[in-house]
Amino acid sequence: MPDSFLKRMLRHIVFGLEDGSVSTLGAVTGIAIGTQNAAVVLLSGLVIIAVEALSMGAGTYLSSKATRKAYENTIVKLHKALHSKPSIERSHLVKYYQHCGLTRDHAEKVVSNIASDHKALLMDLEAHEIKVTPDSFENAAESGLVMWVAYVMGGVVPLVFYWVLGLPQAIYWSVAGTLVFLFLVGFTKARVTGEKPLSSALEMLAVSASAALIGFVVGRLASLGLGI
Repeated sequence: MPDSFLKRMLRHIVFGLEDGSVSTLGAVTGIAIGTQNAAVVLLSGLVIIAVEALSMGAGTYLSSKATRKAYENTIVKLHKALHSKPSIERSHLVKYYQHCGLTRDHAEKVVSNIASDHKALLMDLEAHEIKVTPDSFENAAESGLVMWVAYVMGGVVPLVFYWVLGLPQAIYWSVAGTLVFLFLVGFTKARVTGEKPLSSALEMLAVSASAALIGFVVGRLASLGLGI
């Protein structure tokens, strides 16, 4: 299985876990503080996870599909250009190889050799003129499904404590457990983003803590304002 495919799937998994945990943590913390009712927290959390996971999965699917379609349309135009104006397209590649450091004569020889195979010429133009190749794109259905599953898994993390613990203990354990979980996700995220693992983990910790704090403040203010 291509390494690029694994990296793309890892990216969806990491970001799905991250988004699911952070958004659900903030929401259920606010609801728990505002209502002090575990049943309401569980119901709300499940609805949030179901709706947001579907939204994220569908968004990823549609985005991947649209990007692939745009690429395919560009390839059709490039293919037509090769037939109608081959010298112009070849000159683009000559300029590219000159930019890479080759002399004009050497660049023209390289392009002439590539042009002996129409498919090779098309692939070279894809890579150097429009900066993409077929391997650059994802399977839209796979990407959407992976994002959906990862979001659900991430969202369950802060919610699971409300199943096994009563209030207010569940709030503290939910926040603490999710912070630890997202700290570890931050380390994994560094493999995707190229950041330093500790820096990525601490950043994720700060984001998740902020979500919990916002949820707490909003839940508290809402309970006071509504007289709950």
